[in-house]
Amino acid sequence: MSKKAIAIIAVGCVVAVVAITSAVESSLRSIGRPSIALVNTCQAVDNGGTLTLKSSNFTPGGNYNTVVTLNGKFYFNSWGLADDAGHLSSWRWPCDRDTRPGDYRIVVLDGDKQRLSNELKFNVPKPPTDTGSTA
Repeated sequence: MSKKAIAIIAVGCVVAVVAITSAVESSLRSIGRPSIALVNTCQAVDNGGTLTLKSSNFTPGGNYNTVVTLNGKFYFNSWGLADDAGHLSSWRWPCDRDTRPGDYRIVVLDGDKQRLSNELKFNVPKPPTDTGSTA
């Protein structure tokens, strides 16, 4: 085999490796970081609403762990499975009388890929006080 043929093969291999590497990096960028956003909020304690998440980029059918803090301290965590599209379609949190007022933060761990979502922050206000006026 001539030196010219070896050089062409070597250049061809480098081009192929660069093309494969670029394709993998592009796929990883398109998969992206797991993402969460609130669809609705608790306007006040016991308003009967339910928080749900708009989510993407979780491992399809994979495990996830949700961690919630209240006023900077651990509040609770929960586990579940992402749907086949990588969304957390079953995640729900009722706004009921057990919901405490304060500043909440939610982050979700994609358990299969060990990737963290963005962090959500929201506030649940104290219920309005009844003036109790009886005129």
